[in-house]
This record gives sequence, structure tokens and C-alpha cells, in this order.
Amino acid sequence: MRKRKAGLICLTLGSLAACTMRKGQISGSIIAGDTPLSGAIIRIQTTSQYTLSDEDGSFEFTGLKRGSNYALTAWAPGYYIAGGIPVSIGTTDYIIELQSIPARDNPDYQWLSAYQDNQDPASDEDNPCQKCHSDSSGLMPFEEWQQDSHSQTAFNPVFLTMYSGTDAAGNPGQNTQIGTSCDYGNYPLKPDPDQPD
Repeated sequence: MRKRKAGLICLTLGSLAACTMRKGQISGSIIAGDTPLSGAIIRIQTTSQYTLSDEDGSFEFTGLKRGSNYALTAWAPGYYIAGGIPVSIGTTDYIIELQSIPARDNPDYQWLSAYQDNQDPASDEDNPCQKCHSDSSGLMPFEEWQQDSHSQTAFNPVFLTMYSGTDAAGNPGQNTQIGTSCDYGNYPLKPDPDQPD
């Protein structure tokens, strides 16, 4: 009889564990130092799924797919983004600690020149950007950077049409409609295809 009860208890506990796994829950807390942080945005990376931390800093995700790990990140105004470490289904004590962004610049920060010839003699930096990113002739210190897409945006017709709000021929487009997101604030909506350009 005792073996039967022990077996029944094990079966019941196993079923509870399986139910917890089936639900696909992850929960935890957001803190700043030793203080729970409410209103932080906790996001599952590479998805649009997010939640906000409660008054006590707690959060919970439910309905997650079993057998997967999820990387969670957290952010709140005035704090750096943190997290990103994969968490498994069933985790109930995941803590993400947010570090506050300094209110003032560091007065001891030393600005370093990217150019070899402009290095401060008092600096212990002996590897400026130019040392690794110059071309073989040495005449163009950042040739590599001048070839990337970012540096070429002022000449990119696609970027220029988006920036000026025109098509490639210079004709004005539709007025931009604005949407709002908790994560990103205001953002432009796609043009209405039923309206003339």
C-alpha cells in the first residue's frame, strides 16, 4: 500500500511538473541595485513579445514554446539595456539588474584622436584608428571607412529620397503619418498604397 501511495505521489508531482513545462512560463524580477524596478520593459529578443515589470519588479511570460530557450532583455528610462542570457522554460527566479545611466559626463574621460600624428604625448594610447584602418599608401587614413554604406549615405539615392520625402525624380511624396510604440516612441507609418504619391 505504501509503494502505491508513493507511486501516486510521484505521478502527481510529475504531472504538476509536466503541466508547468506545458504552460511555457518564465518569470523573474527587474532590480536596480537592491531596489525592485517597476515599469521596466522586458522583451524576448528577436520577437515583438514584451511585458512590463510590476510594482515589486516582477514579470512573467506565459504560453511560450516548450523545448526552447529565450533570451530576455530589460530596459527602463534612465537605465542601460541589460540581459540577453538564454533562459529555459520553467525558470521562476530570473533576475535582470539594470545599471543607471550617469546623469553627468565623466570629467576624467580622455578624448583620443583617430589620427597617428595627433596623439597626445601624455596618452598611453599607442594604437589610434589610423594605425589599422589606413590604406597601403598611407595618404588616405580611413579609406576603409569611406567605402562603407554609412559614410556614403549622402550620395545614396534611396537614402536621399527617404530623407527629402520625394521620389527619385524629386516629386514630393505623401505626408508622413506617425505611429507610437512603447519601445521606440514615435515612428513613421508606411505610405497608404491607395493614395497618390
